[in-house]
Amino acid sequence: GKQIACIYQENVGTPSKIAILSSEGGSPLKIFPVLPQAINTRWSVDGREIVYVSAETGVSNLWAQPIDGGKPRQITNFTSERIFWFDISQDGKQIAVSRGAVTGDVVLIKDFRRL
Repeated sequence: GKQIACIYQENVGTPSKIAILSSEGGSPLKIFPVLPQAINTRWSVDGREIVYVSAETGVSNLWAQPIDGGKPRQITNFTSERIFWFDISQDGKQIAVSRGAVTGDVVLIKDFRRL
């Protein structure tokens, strides 16, 4: 209850990392590299891992980074769409995930006049 996990960037333009910070302030206690396009961190129920979303290939999956410094492990194996949000149940046995496609439309407006 005294540490905060977050996506961290030391300088603009540098790769993102996971940082574990003290709730009392100061420099990061631990820093881990993350896969590209990493967002959204959550502590695992037992506090031994930081779970995050990575969309390295344009498809989002959940990854767990052990705080002892081990290699991250892939939790989900989705083959399409993006994860917008996730949370872990209190017992750690279930994960709720909101996923979908990212879409956008381009609209050209010509001869616009302000009234």
